[in-house]
Amino acid sequence: MKFYIATDHAGVDLKDYTVELLKQKGHEVVDLGPFDKERVDYPDYAVKVAQSVLTDTSSQGILICGSGIGMSMAANRFHGSVRHFVMMHILRKLHASIMMQIFFVLESVS
Repeated sequence: MKFYIATDHAGVDLKDYTVELLKQKGHEVVDLGPFDKERVDYPDYAVKVAQSVLTDTSSQGILICGSGIGMSMAANRFHGSVRHFVMMHILRKLHASIMMQIFFVLESVS
């Protein structure tokens, strides 16, 4: 299966891990970024994945978001894609707090 994947700046480590895991499982993965932890405009990355999935209808997309709100709102703007909420929650310690990383899987619907 082919996956397009992107994140906001909070999910870069999880994205990189997910890319490698999917590749090890034999999937084709197109990493749309970002590639470092500098602050980014998350809608830019949600748009890249949503447009890719709508164009390549046999693929799926994965969005990773630190809060879950931003990517969700951005992905909702695309008609013809379906968001499957929260494929996975990953909790990790970040200094004394817990941060939730949320995956959204997008697929095209005809």
